[in-house]
Amino acid sequence: VRIGQSGEKVDTLGIFPLYELAMPEDGGRPVVVEFGARGQIVCGQDEFGWQRTDQTEVRFFRMDGGLSRIVSWTEEPILLDRELWDLYVQSRLERIPEDRVEQKIRVEQRLRSSPRGDFFYSTGLMHTDSEGQLWIQIPQQPGEDGPQRFRVFSASGEWLGIVELPTPIQILDIGRDYLAGVVLDEWDVPYVVLHRIVRD
Repeated sequence: VRIGQSGEKVDTLGIFPLYELAMPEDGGRPVVVEFGARGQIVCGQDEFGWQRTDQTEVRFFRMDGGLSRIVSWTEEPILLDRELWDLYVQSRLERIPEDRVEQKIRVEQRLRSSPRGDFFYSTGLMHTDSEGQLWIQIPQQPGEDGPQRFRVFSASGEWLGIVELPTPIQILDIGRDYLAGVVLDEWDVPYVVLHRIVRD
């Protein structure tokens, strides 16, 4: 749905699913499938892109809803086996303060009983920079350390390479020669950082 400056609905460009749902056996409300196919949207200057986490492509659409281009890449899927699933559950529980025992129990019970997909996510958040280039985050697996990595494609969809950032960062803006974002210090206090970008 496209919204005007005064908040009114202008038109509807299309329907783009965001979550994969499953119906419980008891016939209750649909539940979100853990590691199921999820959709995400990234906005550019004159177009927007939509991507499913179970697909290695991003489809870009013009503002009239017509398909303008497809950016794709090749990657072997990562099987979500029992070991990786257990690491994921443990990483989720570690985010909950130790004194919230009942909350930990509820979260673990929900995760253990929830339906889940067959593969680990191949893509994280997407961003476009001031040059129209597409940045796609490569998710880290639970327990994996190292730099935060992004696949980068040109405005025409050409593969440019992988950019590594030294610390996890929530990207705010990517200009021609800088990347601005928010990181957490050792006390989980957020602060803004700027990384310099050198383009060929």
